[in-house]
Amino acid sequence: APRGPRPTGFASVVRREQLLSSAITLIAERGYGSVSMDEIGARAGISGPSVYHHFESKQQLLAAALTRGEEWLRYDMYRALAGATTPADALHRLLVSYYDFTAAHSEYVDILITEARHLEGDLRARIEQSQRDYISEWLHLMGINDPHMPEAEARIRVLAVLAIANNIARTPHLRERPGALDTAKLLGAAILISETTPSD
Repeated sequence: APRGPRPTGFASVVRREQLLSSAITLIAERGYGSVSMDEIGARAGISGPSVYHHFESKQQLLAAALTRGEEWLRYDMYRALAGATTPADALHRLLVSYYDFTAAHSEYVDILITEARHLEGDLRARIEQSQRDYISEWLHLMGINDPHMPEAEARIRVLAVLAIANNIARTPHLRERPGALDTAKLLGAAILISETTPSD
């Protein structure tokens, strides 16, 4: 999906990082199947054959991009949980962390949701397991916060909360609408932590 202008900032001078950044942007915009290694290299200012010095295949490049997104999410999760004082506080911090991540890195949301299916074999299995593990962290907190909530209900609530953030991140007019993110956080918190759920 087309994206609005980003702050210019400074780019990494490390070739591998330049390739990853270019791949993430192009794949998010056009899809994995519509992007070639030569195009990724050209965007990074690297000649076609030189790309393969850093990544043996487009599969490995996609796997590296997906892994980067998963690692960022996990780091944000641990950072958010470190300051939590109650299970409900932990859930709220995790929600805010995820929503802020998706708003700032919509291109990662695109590739994490839509492009993992292009991976094959062990690469795909590893990414899918990482995604399941991430959701399990949410479900674990839900179980601690409200031991009486059925696991199926907790899963539905968590997936709904994630879907709200993902849809906003992937929809330009919503992503750029003032106040949309704050409203989404309030809605997400209401879904995640019901009025009958203990808050301390």
